[in-house]
Amino acid sequence: MAGVYPSGWPAAPVDGVLVNGVFHTVLGAYNSDGLRPYRHIDLRARRNIATSRGGLSFFVEMFNVLGFADVTASDGYTFNINNNSIITGQRHTESILGMVPTFGATYGF
Repeated sequence: MAGVYPSGWPAAPVDGVLVNGVFHTVLGAYNSDGLRPYRHIDLRARRNIATSRGGLSFFVEMFNVLGFADVTASDGYTFNINNNSIITGQRHTESILGMVPTFGATYGF
């Protein structure tokens, strides 16, 4: 079993401004913002079988056993301008897959 709980990926905020009625995006300070922390737990079971000509190894594992929808990337922004010309932005993010089972076998000689 293995687990991780790192802080979120660093990011730069993106703001919007109106200059002479034209919308512009403004990149904030490098790595001054970030995505939320993420976490996942993985499980793996393995069985080794010795043979007269080598050995077989079988495994089954489950990535993200608890199915957390962890944010891994930012893939864009949506900006809204209200009646007072105040611009608000919303970051769009990508998440990792939910639970992912894998299995395999190897033969060594």
